[in-house]
Amino acid sequence: MGKVIEGNKYFTFLVNNSVILLFICLVASETYFKISLFSGQGTSILLQVIKGSVLGLFSLALFIKTPNKLLGVGFLFLFFCFTYYDVCLEQKAILIHFVKLIYPIIFFIFFSTFKLKSTQRVLLFNVFEYVMLFNTLLVLLGFIFNISVFKSYLGGRFGYNGIFVSSAVSTYVYSLTMIFLLIRYKKNLFRRYINMLILLPIFLVGTKSLYLFSFFLIALYIWRYSLVKKQIIIVFFILTFIIVFYIFFFQISIFNNIRESQGLFTSIMSYRDKLFLEKTLPFIKDNWEFKNFLFGGVTDLSTKSQMDFIDVFYFLGIIGGGLYLYLYYKSFFTFKTNLEVKLLLSLLLVIVFVAGNFFAYPSIVIYLFILKELLIHDNERNQEYLNKND
Repeated sequence: MGKVIEGNKYFTFLVNNSVILLFICLVASETYFKISLFSGQGTSILLQVIKGSVLGLFSLALFIKTPNKLLGVGFLFLFFCFTYYDVCLEQKAILIHFVKLIYPIIFFIFFSTFKLKSTQRVLLFNVFEYVMLFNTLLVLLGFIFNISVFKSYLGGRFGYNGIFVSSAVSTYVYSLTMIFLLIRYKKNLFRRYINMLILLPIFLVGTKSLYLFSFFLIALYIWRYSLVKKQIIIVFFILTFIIVFYIFFFQISIFNNIRESQGLFTSIMSYRDKLFLEKTLPFIKDNWEFKNFLFGGVTDLSTKSQMDFIDVFYFLGIIGGGLYLYLYYKSFFTFKTNLEVKLLLSLLLVIVFVAGNFFAYPSIVIYLFILKELLIHDNERNQEYLNKND
């Protein structure tokens, strides 16, 4: 009997902390994937196996309990099959890309159906902060000792991002982390030394988008919580933005060289405009039929523009892409929030529009989910406060 009770305790622990264990498992597998990639051992399938298993289990659970919630994803799958049924037989990469796209939608729907308890959320938030704090240590070690496995880029470009597999992932994760800390600690965001340590890698990641997002979040924070006159804040940040913009694109060699040879817009876009004009558009002109404009039709993923909003429609077409973005929006935005968070999420959407690897990078989903849970948690606390004071 004692062994049975002890076994039940372990089972209860696993159930109550399943999302935290999932988060740690995903972080650990991504770290292993990056170590394998940057150390020259090649890519590991471990990350794909874990995320594929999560997708399969979540889909099965939803199909058993609330199959109607998968209706939209089902239509997406039908559109995909209509366009890509013959291509997938020859190119598994096309099917994998589609699975990566629907992964976040199913992930969000699952946890909207099987909701976390308040205590589970709080523990998840704390674990998340410890993971980001641990990553600060790795970034600093990489920066100080020039450890290649902790770099943002495989080439010679500057940047250190620790456990994250790419510069794009680290940009989105640290942008989401800044929003997370602002929501959780509000005016104490920059008054807690732990927060400052968590955010320290922002200056070392080396991506323009992250610097831009950080700039506007700091400006918004000062606007919201500083006693300085608003006119002074506006003038200060406009002048600062102009100076930083000039330094980036007219003084830093890598971006200045691109500006001089290809133009300022190409330097800002990091060649994504060239990819669109020289690869994406020609592929559309040479290969697309009417059905492709409705449901997509990409047989060569290297022709993507690396601008995610464009690439969603490129891969899924006007109807498929529109349905996909609608499902993503409805599955994520199940909470109310204030103007500051709306502005920051809008800025993140702008970055997604001009940058790549947001929708098709499953690694980002768990961090976006943590932010979503914090916003839900914040709503519930505010509602409890209002109820007590009625």
